[in-house]
This record gives sequence, C-alpha cells and structure tokens, in this order.
Amino acid sequence: MREVNFWALLMTIAAIAYGILSFVAKWAFSQVGSNIGKGCQQVLYKSLLTKDLGWHDHLEHSAGIMTVVLSKDTGLVEGAATEGSATSM
Repeated sequence: MREVNFWALLMTIAAIAYGILSFVAKWAFSQVGSNIGKGCQQVLYKSLLTKDLGWHDHLEHSAGIMTVVLSKDTGLVEGAATEGSATSM
C-alpha cells in the first residue's frame, strides 16, 4: 500500500508540473508571436512613412486600406509565428 501511495503522489506531482509548464510554454509562445507582429507593424509603418507623397494619392494606397493592411496582415504573421513556434517544439 505504501508503494501505491508513493506512485500516486509522484503521478500527481508530474501532472501538476505538466500543467504549469504547459501554461508557461503557451504564454511564452504568445509573447514571441506578439513581439514578431509588433516588429512587422513597425517595419511596415516606417516603410509607409518613407513613400513619396504621390504614392499615397492612389486609391489602392488610401489610409483605410493601409490601416487594414497594418492590422490584418501583421496579425496573420503574428498568428503564423506563434503557431509555427508552438508546433516546432
């Protein structure tokens, strides 16, 4: 009976450790993805600011479209980076 209690306690500790480490891993991957997405937004925004003034006059380069590109496309990159790093581990 004593050996059964030992193994039950060991499995309980292993399950708790797994839960904690799983949470930490998911949090860390979300931080990595967030940082990658933020970096992409900064690079894209900086490149938009360095364009010629005439470039912004075209309809396909309007402020609304550029805002959608900044939010949606970088969000896709962030999601792919988070998923890719999570599955590679």
